[in-house]
Amino acid sequence: MTVRSILKQWFSTAKKPTAGQFAEWIDSFWHKSEDSIPVSAIDNLSNTLAGKASTAQVTSEASIRTLVDQNLQNQINALAGSFDMRAFISLAPVCENEADAQAAELTAYTLYKTSTGELRYKLPVDDETFTYTLPLILS
Repeated sequence: MTVRSILKQWFSTAKKPTAGQFAEWIDSFWHKSEDSIPVSAIDNLSNTLAGKASTAQVTSEASIRTLVDQNLQNQINALAGSFDMRAFISLAPVCENEADAQAAELTAYTLYKTSTGELRYKLPVDDETFTYTLPLILS
């Protein structure tokens, strides 16, 4: 390959490069459709690849994370199964709307219910009042 400084001289102003110089210029670059770049030509690639995780290490880590995720999900399921939602809801204060919840001095994010059975969260008071309604279906 011809170095850039020589190529630049051949193609400077008022020069008339030869066919051979054009060919040399073209052959001085990697062409993705024709050439494969050798690993040795890429700076620091060998060191970078030497520090990567092996397939076995990645597979092992994925297995560990899957087990941990499943364990966490089992714990969540166990807690959810032991939680008595009916008792929790029965203790929630009754307020018809956000104004009633404010008048009852409920703290922000306190769950309350309406006489129609809707569950709502008392939201913080700022410039805009918004109540998120949760549909409640108990059989």
